[in-house]
Amino acid sequence: MIWEVVICVIWKARNGHIFNNENAMWDELVEEVKVMSWRWLLGRFNIPACMYYEWCWCLQECLMR
Repeated sequence: MIWEVVICVIWKARNGHIFNNENAMWDELVEEVKVMSWRWLLGRFNIPACMYYEWCWCLQECLMR
């Protein structure tokens, strides 16, 4: 799932650069991957919700629930 999110974020950044002349910083892209993967996890899988800060700090614990 995270691999799909990384590809999606890179693709969106590429399109933004080509079509809108936007330049994305690496830290912004990494943060977008974190947020989007957290949202996809909550939407796709039937697991108890974990807070975003838990997702960033302790990914394994969120996935083990």
